[in-house]
Amino acid sequence: MTLMQQLRSYLREHFNQPYCDECLSRMVQIPSRRLVTQKMSALEHDPGFTRQASLCAGCQTETLTTRASMVAIPVGSAA
Repeated sequence: MTLMQQLRSYLREHFNQPYCDECLSRMVQIPSRRLVTQKMSALEHDPGFTRQASLCAGCQTETLTTRASMVAIPVGSAA
């Protein structure tokens, strides 16, 4: 599973719960928060995810977060 797939999967499992990059890094066990930030920035244009300032569900800090905002159909599956 790629890093992006791990992050997407985690966010979908915790649907509609916003997480900051630092917490995502810890929860998905990725040592580089900077790498998580790069991947989450790429999700800004994905209709299944929302990236905005809000209260992180992990650390309870008001910061930039990402959340799965709707159920997304996996690429390659029949709709």
